[in-house]
Amino acid sequence: MREVRHCRKCGKLTERYETHSACVECAKARAKAQRERQVPEYVRAYHAEYVKTHAPQVRENKRRYAERNAEAIRAARRDMYQKNPEKFAAKRDALRGCPASRAKHTLTRLRAKSAREGLPAPDLTHEDCDRSTAHGHACPVLPHIVMICDVHDRGGAYPELDRIIPHKGYVRGNVRFISSRANNLKNNATKAEIAALYADSLTWPDD
Repeated sequence: MREVRHCRKCGKLTERYETHSACVECAKARAKAQRERQVPEYVRAYHAEYVKTHAPQVRENKRRYAERNAEAIRAARRDMYQKNPEKFAAKRDALRGCPASRAKHTLTRLRAKSAREGLPAPDLTHEDCDRSTAHGHACPVLPHIVMICDVHDRGGAYPELDRIIPHKGYVRGNVRFISSRANNLKNNATKAEIAALYADSLTWPDD
């Protein structure tokens, strides 16, 4: 039976079962402290080594768990965000300003996109996906555009990772950074379509 009671730990008034003496937050903190005290260091090291050596299996297990509990995970994330909007906003701004975090996020998206579209798995590293390396360089497709890596102004000069030959996927030797403007123009166009567009552009009146 649930009833409104004071938490013995923090004194907060919450609704919970009569057999529970602490609120949810205090119970979680106590459980976490117990886990940290009970798990020896060699067990933590073994777990870290296992995750490293069985990375594909661990990722597959996480994917299956996420599929089975998709609704519960989304509800928990919404609840966390609603309780701490300032904290998540500060974390998001910090990640946007960190090139390493942006590169990691880009590589994660490329892996998901490749799996979704049936492309070869990317063999890129975080360094290959770091947009800041293209900052200040001329776009290979539109040389008059100097690429600018500014997350707060993603205009036509923002560098984007491009597949030179689309069906080969995001693999080394087939990717490069080009400007957002060039990437939008290229998109999924074929050589014939680009040639036809160029031929048609010759008939356009001068600006």
